[in-house]
Amino acid sequence: MTYSRNLVSVRLMRAIGGDYVRNYVTRFGFDKSQLPNDLTLALGTAELSPLQLAIGYSTFANGGYKVSSYTVDRIEDASGKVLSQATPAVACFECNRVNDPGTSRAASAAAARSQLDEAPHDGKTLISGKNLAPQIITPQIAYLLADMMKDVIRRGTGVRARTLNRDDIAGKTGTTNDAHDAWFNGFNGDLVTSVWIGFDQDRSLGEGEQGGRTAVPAWTYYMHEALAGVPRHGVPVPDGIVTVRISPETGLLASADNPNGIMEKFIEGNLPSRKATKGPTTRTR
Repeated sequence: MTYSRNLVSVRLMRAIGGDYVRNYVTRFGFDKSQLPNDLTLALGTAELSPLQLAIGYSTFANGGYKVSSYTVDRIEDASGKVLSQATPAVACFECNRVNDPGTSRAASAAAARSQLDEAPHDGKTLISGKNLAPQIITPQIAYLLADMMKDVIRRGTGVRARTLNRDDIAGKTGTTNDAHDAWFNGFNGDLVTSVWIGFDQDRSLGEGEQGGRTAVPAWTYYMHEALAGVPRHGVPVPDGIVTVRISPETGLLASADNPNGIMEKFIEGNLPSRKATKGPTTRTR
């Protein structure tokens, strides 16, 4: 993902099944008719709008919840009386933390009510149950995906965004065939921004134009203003995330004689099953 080596995504989709992937992706609000019924879906060949992608990426930013867009916050008459008020679904990460499998249903419900009363949102302390956004992926999966996308900016195709000098941002570049479209979708724990660059006719942007070169600078320019003076706020770390040292060559737990071992995050219970047998091999000529 960091370097957009997308054949890995194709192999993954082939392994788990195209039908499963297409059905799963609809959780994010995409119409199934928009999704190609072949392995090209793993390469991003679905034709989606920037707004659709911003909504989809918001799930990674908010801890796994499906929120929807709205344009008008409220309508007032000439005297200031509110005639209509939007009631968008709210992603409440704190509210989900009461869903402990070891807790009884009654105790969990009581804890949930308490969390709803205390969870802050826009200066308010009460979130109606009907306004809670549905959880569509686990907080652990959302966190790991966001953590992977941090590496896109740290050392991958989105490295130009490092000029923001923030450690709470993540994202993913995208470039279509023949550079017809250039994308960057990025976020922190407060804000998701999607940038698309292309012509209103179906033609190439030109040789060498791609997401990392063309869309990332526009995204960075906007986020520099949007996040100015805003404290760092990364995707919240949920329970059940553990960090272990692994071998970058094999993905297995790093052996004691591997000087290149790196720290990597996993969902508890899904660590590599065994250790690498030895460190990297050094060859001389």
